[in-house]
Amino acid sequence: MGVSAFTPVALALGIANAGPSLGVGPTVAVGEGATPELVQRVDAGVIEALRGAGHEVTAIGLGCSEPDCVVDSARAGMLAGALSVRVEENLNDYLISVELRGAQDGAVVGTESVDCEICSFDEVTEAAVDLAQAVAMLGAELPDPSAEPAPVSFEGQLSVGSEPPGAEVFVDGESYGFTPFDGDVGVGTREVEVRKEGYITARETVEVTTEEGRAVTVALEPGEANGWWTPKTSRIVTWSAIGAGSAAMLSGFVLLGIDENPYKRDCEGANVDADGGCKFRYNTLGAGVGLTVSGLALVAAGTTLLILDRKKQRRMSAVIGPRFVGLTGRF
Repeated sequence: MGVSAFTPVALALGIANAGPSLGVGPTVAVGEGATPELVQRVDAGVIEALRGAGHEVTAIGLGCSEPDCVVDSARAGMLAGALSVRVEENLNDYLISVELRGAQDGAVVGTESVDCEICSFDEVTEAAVDLAQAVAMLGAELPDPSAEPAPVSFEGQLSVGSEPPGAEVFVDGESYGFTPFDGDVGVGTREVEVRKEGYITARETVEVTTEEGRAVTVALEPGEANGWWTPKTSRIVTWSAIGAGSAAMLSGFVLLGIDENPYKRDCEGANVDADGGCKFRYNTLGAGVGLTVSGLALVAAGTTLLILDRKKQRRMSAVIGPRFVGLTGRF
């Protein structure tokens, strides 16, 4: 009889700490000598030993002995690993194999096997238990599927250049360094600012993704930094002016339309002249003209800002490559 042995010290290390939760499938038996009695002994011995080593063990039911089935059952049970045992017999010689897979991805974590020549059932069981304990120790780093998942941080690559170089790069108001800049930022819509003393601040809205990098290159123009006037501010002012102007024009048109019309509620009795005309009439000409002119001025101002903003956007040329989407412009 020949059996490879695992040292008691190594096994004791596995007992010292609670191991990962495991689903253990029924032993796969091959050969006339691998009888149901042997399978029952091996199953009981392996499960008892693993539980004694601190593992949370769930016995997978009969009919699910192949590794893939054991993995599926362990995953459904929210277990960390799936352990399978196989015993092959040929003329009282046994080949015992144990395999451990991650229950979540099905990847093989470890596998061990041993030949047991002219062995008794007790010796086969002992060899299977030693193998199972040794392989189970390899699963110490398996993730616990019942644990709270760690927050995932998604980032994309952003490259920023400027002419002249040495300008400070801000992403959503936070300084990320100086141009030329190349680093990772959070994915999504990001407001990029490029600031340099003596130059007008350049601003651009970019969409950062994990699939492809984003490159922004700006040519800074001399002048005082326009710190408060941002693209967002421009959009708010533009559409507020257009909206308020449109409302003022509409109100002005209404007032112009009712000017000199009779105030019908007071057009009775002494308030009606000999010709049947009402003494009380709307006097809204001045207010109507004022609102209309003011509305026209606001709409014109908003439209001008909108045209200037669109012209600025057209000066930006987009260059799309296999890894980077680039924006180049002059500010």
